[in-house]
Amino acid sequence: MVLPIRLIDLAAFNLQERNENLRMGAFFGAMLVMMLYNASLFIFTRDRSYISYCWYLASAAFYVASEYGYGPYFLWSDWQWFAQRSNFLSVSLAFLAAGLFERQFLNLKGEGGWVLRLSNLVIAYWSVAALVSVVNPWAMGYLYIEHGGFITCVLALSIAFLVWLRGNASAGFFLVAWSGLVATTLCLTLAMAGLIPMSSYVRSAQLMGFVLEFLLLSIALADRINREKASRLRAQKALLIAQEQANALLEDRVASRTHQLEQANQELRRLSSTDPLTGVSNRRGFEERVSASIERGRAEGQCLAFLMLDIDHFKRINDQYGHGVGDECLAVLGATLATFSRRDNEFAARLGGEEFAVIFYGMSAPSAEAIAEKIRVAVAELELELPASSIRFSVSIGVAAWIPTTGDSPLTYAKAADEALYRAKAQGRNQVCLALSEYA
Repeated sequence: MVLPIRLIDLAAFNLQERNENLRMGAFFGAMLVMMLYNASLFIFTRDRSYISYCWYLASAAFYVASEYGYGPYFLWSDWQWFAQRSNFLSVSLAFLAAGLFERQFLNLKGEGGWVLRLSNLVIAYWSVAALVSVVNPWAMGYLYIEHGGFITCVLALSIAFLVWLRGNASAGFFLVAWSGLVATTLCLTLAMAGLIPMSSYVRSAQLMGFVLEFLLLSIALADRINREKASRLRAQKALLIAQEQANALLEDRVASRTHQLEQANQELRRLSSTDPLTGVSNRRGFEERVSASIERGRAEGQCLAFLMLDIDHFKRINDQYGHGVGDECLAVLGATLATFSRRDNEFAARLGGEEFAVIFYGMSAPSAEAIAEKIRVAVAELELELPASSIRFSVSIGVAAWIPTTGDSPLTYAKAADEALYRAKAQGRNQVCLALSEYA
């Protein structure tokens, strides 16, 4: 025990006491301000680190009030039971609150491993010490709290240093803050042990250590909030970018799928309107296109040529050579007609059996009759090779060509061309006949 005694006059004593009271008032005022400020932050942020920090502040203030005599003098002077326990209890609660704050602040649960186990061991030790100080303060000697306090400081600094090395920026603040407190406490301890002179500055060193520690920790909490906010913003930005990329990818996939579906639908429409044997349009596709051509010719005042043709004596070919040869004749005829109707406004179709039709848009009757003759000649020159022989066939063609009017329809043109075809057959087949002028 160190009892420094120095004789001074009353004026010097009053000055010293006033300065001491000012220092203590400033200390408790600073602690109260920081406690209220961080309690308000907890209300708005709901971050439990602020509760741990406020408890740590309150425990440190309780320790200083007890150790420096202000607690027994102003708060519990008449409460003998508590006065006997306040010193041990304040030390135990201060270290316990520090351990809990460190675990919360440095996220030691997230670190795990021996770091978390050491932290839990320290918290358990000081919890027992706090309980013993209340139940039986005279048994505190068995806990060696002086040694426990030293070991706790070493462990706290070691844990903070290790966590800082692992990349926890908050641990750097904690390390600096606790290093300052440990250094000032060490100065006070050395002075109390008589190893260095005791002075008002040394006596106030630990108070300054507490203030600087809590100020740094308060800054560290604010810094952590800013870093977590920045991290959330980065995560939100990354999520937004990922969402935009996912949306873009989805849009691309949808567009690709839509394009594929459109192509598939177009192919289905083509197949549904195409004769599979000849490759030209079937009756359904023909009716859709010829109706559109008539409407267009009526609107634009253009002539529409309708050619109807069929194979001469086709039944005889089937009976003599078989349906396979007949199908070959149909396929060859379809290919030939396709070569004469390659432009967008021209198309050929198989209407059924051996009957075909060809549409030419913007073609006059004489021109249509001339091209019909070319088709007839081209077909007549075709020769299908058979295993033992060859076969030729001819076609008869009826031509109907005029500018569509309001009363015209596909049926009107088909009827006129069909009558012309009938006349071509009646006149001996393998020839072209133009529809009578009564239809024009």
